[in-house]
Amino acid sequence: MPSPRPTPRSTLALLLAAATTSLPAAASGYAVEFDGVTDYVDFGAMDPGTSFTVETWLVVDDYESYGYASVFEAVDTSDGINSFYVGYVGSGWQVEINDSDDTEGSTCSQSGVDTLCTSSTATTSTAFHLAVVVTPTEISLYIDGVLEDSATVSDSPDWSSATWIIGADTDSGSTVDSDSLDGIMDEVRIWSTALSEDEVSCLMDYSLAGSERDLFAHWNMDDGSGSTATETLGSYDGSLENDTTWVTSPFGLTSSSGFDIGCFDYDEDGYTIDDGDCDEEDADVNPDATEVWYDGTDQDCDEASDYDADGDGEDSDAYGGSDCDDTDSSINTSATDTWYDGVDSDCAGNSDYDRDGDGYDHESYGGTDCKDNYASINPGATEVWYDGTDQDCDDWSDYDADLDGYDSDAYGGDDCDDTDSSINPDATETWYDGDDGDCDGGGGD
Repeated sequence: MPSPRPTPRSTLALLLAAATTSLPAAASGYAVEFDGVTDYVDFGAMDPGTSFTVETWLVVDDYESYGYASVFEAVDTSDGINSFYVGYVGSGWQVEINDSDDTEGSTCSQSGVDTLCTSSTATTSTAFHLAVVVTPTEISLYIDGVLEDSATVSDSPDWSSATWIIGADTDSGSTVDSDSLDGIMDEVRIWSTALSEDEVSCLMDYSLAGSERDLFAHWNMDDGSGSTATETLGSYDGSLENDTTWVTSPFGLTSSSGFDIGCFDYDEDGYTIDDGDCDEEDADVNPDATEVWYDGTDQDCDEASDYDADGDGEDSDAYGGSDCDDTDSSINTSATDTWYDGVDSDCAGNSDYDRDGDGYDHESYGGTDCKDNYASINPGATEVWYDGTDQDCDDWSDYDADLDGYDSDAYGGDDCDDTDSSINPDATETWYDGDDGDCDGGGGD
């Protein structure tokens, strides 16, 4: 059995992101095992472009007598010439582009062939991740997410007659029985882009969902039975040949359900979930985006309500909230109203010129309320006579209840009967009626 892998380096970052996104689950599944003789998986023809990445989890149980172990090969089956090859050859990892020879042992010494040839010690029965990134100018090989070596190239693979296989090599084109892998492979992936070192390191510990951008083909090897390795994107199912078998996966990968890997920038907007991107399916949503208010989307990922443009903690009343002016943070239901400035600061919905809330605006601001700090004083109030207050704001003396123009003599005036407007100092006396009509106080009527 292979020795267990160490805890993935991306686990800590993923745990930190758990507060804002659901965690991927631990994967359980299968892998394919090769016997080192004639086993391989045939994927057929594929064209991932001129910039691409191949990667897989791998255990090599043993290297054949020459120290060879083929992992990826894209080969012309008519003559055995490789368009692309990745394997361990003799004393190190070897990557070939458009090899002119059908054997691998002499490739590194040939002139005119684009190759990357490393010097590294072969390990057995230990799980590791292998990735090769190719551009029109460079090949880079990574082991466990760390750059092992790179080389400059001048050519791109010719995919026109290439058949992709994993686990073995063909020198003749007719039989696939050379440089065979004795080991296990899982989570085989081809990308139609050159992944960065950070992306290789980020993604390697996951079993992908298939929703990742630029993922060209993906085999999670979880079929577990039969002779077909299902390609999760639906285009390139593989055929298990000869004695290639299913085994329980030893790699302990984490299963992604899509858009949940914290370190990967799915939408290529420059931000990951770990960076605070709250929607990895929309490139217009990220911490650097400009917020578009009232559309229900948190474009700048600040977690503030999309209906609170002024940031005062209250949503606009136009969208079910209580803020009557969502352009001014000083105006909300918690604010203290400043009277007579024309602004309803506390969003109470009343006139800013009716401080006492009696329904009448202050007379200094076009209203009719003569005392706007008392709700009991307004043009609709009932006058209470002789208390010194003009309750109904009619500007009439509070000591002239009969409205004859003379205050009651009980309150310093001259009206001897303030209940009868016909009796006052200016009235004409009517003799012999028993009333002092002119309030002259003369003896007898």
